[in-house]
Parts: sequence; C-alpha cells; structure tokens
Amino acid sequence: SIANEIYAFFEDGKNFVASMKKVLKKSEQSDVLRYHACEEYELRINESKGDLSNFTVEDLYKDKNIVGDTLDPDYVPTLTSTGQTISKISSSPLLKNTIKDILSKK
Repeated sequence: SIANEIYAFFEDGKNFVASMKKVLKKSEQSDVLRYHACEEYELRINESKGDLSNFTVEDLYKDKNIVGDTLDPDYVPTLTSTGQTISKISSSPLLKNTIKDILSKK
C-alpha cells in the first residue's frame, strides 16, 4: 500500500541519517573504515573470487528473485523497504545454492 511505501521511505531515511552520524562521529570512524574501506572490500572480493566465478552477471540478471521485473519492458518502479528487498533476494535459488556450496566447503 502507499502508506507502507511512505513508511518504508522514512525508515530508510532514518537509517541513512544514523549511518551518516557514524561516519561523522570521531569515536565511530574507525569502525566505519574497518568495515567499509577499499581494503576491506578488496579483501572480501579476493576471498569470494572462487565462488563469484561460478556464475555470470547474465545469470544474476536472469534470476527474477534478484532483479524482479525491472528488466521487463512494461516495468513500473515501486518503492520497497530494505527488508522487502533482502527478503526478495534471499529467495533466489542461485544464491541459496551458492551459499550452501560455500558452507559445505568449510
């Protein structure tokens, strides 16, 4: 409903403001840098390289659980909350199988 979309919009806005406070607050900056610095992303990508090579960008775009209907010619965008987006993505069989494979290797 429209009310839910407006509510989700404001919740996402509050989350954004809270995140910005962490970036600007001196005592929180080291945490932000530790988890969001380029070095951290590079480390995560290198650790995931083997798993990422198991599927292509085209595979991801074909998975409706990830992209939904956004690539359909008659697509009309709707506002969704972060929770709704995560819930939708987490139902992806491609991602579930990849995660299952990763966990079985550990």
